[in-house]
Amino acid sequence: MTCWKCQQPVEGSLRCACGALQPVPPGANPFALLGFAPRFTLPAPELERRFRELSFQVHPDRFALADPRERRIALERSTALNDAQRTLRDPVRRAEALLALRRGAEPDGPGGPPDARTERLPIEFLEEVLSLREELAEGQRAGDRAAVDRLVARVRAQRESALRDLARLLDSETPPPSDLDRAREAIAQLRYCDRFVEEALRAEGAEVRP
Repeated sequence: MTCWKCQQPVEGSLRCACGALQPVPPGANPFALLGFAPRFTLPAPELERRFRELSFQVHPDRFALADPRERRIALERSTALNDAQRTLRDPVRRAEALLALRRGAEPDGPGGPPDARTERLPIEFLEEVLSLREELAEGQRAGDRAAVDRLVARVRAQRESALRDLARLLDSETPPPSDLDRAREAIAQLRYCDRFVEEALRAEGAEVRP
């Protein structure tokens, strides 16, 4: 990569030796932007620390008097960092981004993870989904808050199991295709768990949290 300002090779990805802020590298993924190896298991405090540190370095206000091109680069960098942080903070989006990397495709591009609504899931899981939905509807109609709470606790336990599965399946640098297929199923299950808990708690007027 060559610096846009001094035309010299750039050793790092953020700034050139001449001090010029560099554009977001082509094809940069959220893990690379925040300086993490591509893994599902990420330490949340370190994620927030790196995000704050890098955001400060590229904040557009720091480049208010800079060259117009560098001001534009700062805005692009800041936007990319915000997007990367939102992706890595969210387990579903993080898993989708990582699965795309493992498959060698962009999350929204050809070969990336399919939408969870069209994912082909095991029939046992789909049957359980229907059963849980029916139990939830019955508990809500009866005003049985204890029954709804038990269902929420049960689905939260399933969510934790899906998270463990994703860590096991995606933290390897070279997982076999069968593991990637199972990871796709786990992502769809995680989406379902989050949606179920959100809808159940919203109907009860309770605080919505994972």
